[in-house]
Amino acid sequence: MTCRQTVLVSKREAEDSFNAAVVSGQFDYNDKLTIAFSPTKKRKVLATSGIARGTIVVSYAGELLTGWAAIRQRELEHARADHGCYMFIFRYNNQTYCVDATAETGTQGRLINHSVKEPNVLPMLRVVGGGYYILFKAIRDIEANEELLYDYQETRKEVVAVLDFLTNS
Repeated sequence: MTCRQTVLVSKREAEDSFNAAVVSGQFDYNDKLTIAFSPTKKRKVLATSGIARGTIVVSYAGELLTGWAAIRQRELEHARADHGCYMFIFRYNNQTYCVDATAETGTQGRLINHSVKEPNVLPMLRVVGGGYYILFKAIRDIEANEELLYDYQETRKEVVAVLDFLTNS
């Protein structure tokens, strides 16, 4: 005797499986990515083999901050320390959050560089069990040795004025 699952049960199981992969970091394709050095960008993330459009490639992991006051305070701390700043700011349910990945942890998502003109990955938010996960999804096929790039979408005038690459690349 076979047991048929309803479409709803199948979708729920697929969703549960996806969420488990998100929480475990299963989508971090470390075997398909490498960090390379660049004279202009310092570090960049390259695909070591082809990555198909629609693939979840890597996550952006770090400390979660909540609210603009905490985010601005942390930005000031990073600016004073002059060690770079790897902060991903996003809104969810009318609240502002930030994943601060400035600490060196070996994660590759934090090193994806900016491009307005030629992004090949797109960040997406996934909320699982009260945790916030930023995942990068390939928006087109990515070839071997191609740099991963996304549009930071930074619009704060005081930031764009200091970081001219946000509008020129």
